[in-house]
Amino acid sequence: MKTTKTALQVLLGVAAGYHIGLGLLGIFLKSRASELARDFFHFNLSATPEELWMINPFAAYLLAFGAMLGVTASNPLRFRPLVFVAVGLFVLRVVQRIMFFTTAADSLKSVADPAQNLVHLAVVAVMGLVMLVLALRLDPRPA
Repeated sequence: MKTTKTALQVLLGVAAGYHIGLGLLGIFLKSRASELARDFFHFNLSATPEELWMINPFAAYLLAFGAMLGVTASNPLRFRPLVFVAVGLFVLRVVQRIMFFTTAADSLKSVADPAQNLVHLAVVAVMGLVMLVLALRLDPRPA
């Protein structure tokens, strides 16, 4: 039980740090969005003023999701329902990525590195699956 909880805390903490970091980058460095997209995601973004404006709510959601993951990591048993919310979001992101591969216009797909997309898809799928398994293994009964 303790190793399950610790493993889940570490995984949630890593995911929290990633999302908080991206949210802060989006809020404070959105003027460098094209450069950051290229360096971190191997995605060529030609940032128009409209796209830069759209980063604002996206960054806020990333920051809020990261904060939720951080709170959840502090006590995964107490906040177990939030683990399932996170898993749900990871599932949506996997579905979204698969839809991108299958339905996006070729002009959009050509600005993204396909290998990087596959790695990202795999990482998100594995993280979501491991979070789900660990959360289901937590024993809600008092020790």
